[in-house]
Amino acid sequence: MLSNPSEKYRPKPFFEPVNRQWPSKTLYTAPAWCSVDLRDGNQALIEPMSIRSKKAMFDLLVSIGFKEIEIGFPSGSQIDFDFCRQLIENKLIPRTLLYRSWYKQENT
Repeated sequence: MLSNPSEKYRPKPFFEPVNRQWPSKTLYTAPAWCSVDLRDGNQALIEPMSIRSKKAMFDLLVSIGFKEIEIGFPSGSQIDFDFCRQLIENKLIPRTLLYRSWYKQENT
């Protein structure tokens, strides 16, 4: 056992970063947030979200001010497909909202 354990480790050398610009910058606008709450990963949930629960979550996200929402992965499940189709065909996506949807791209 060391008589003075604080002497066991030497202080780390001081490192002065070179050419780093972001630590000294100041943010003047809020960052862009994209909600991915509707991509529930049906394969991972015991009880996947229903279309009704996805619609309620979508309405909540829009009402609290999200401007970018990932609405789902239509080829991942029938529920995601039907939900995405319902939003688009019924024109339920506000014009001010940027929506994202993932799909499997075939190799060409």
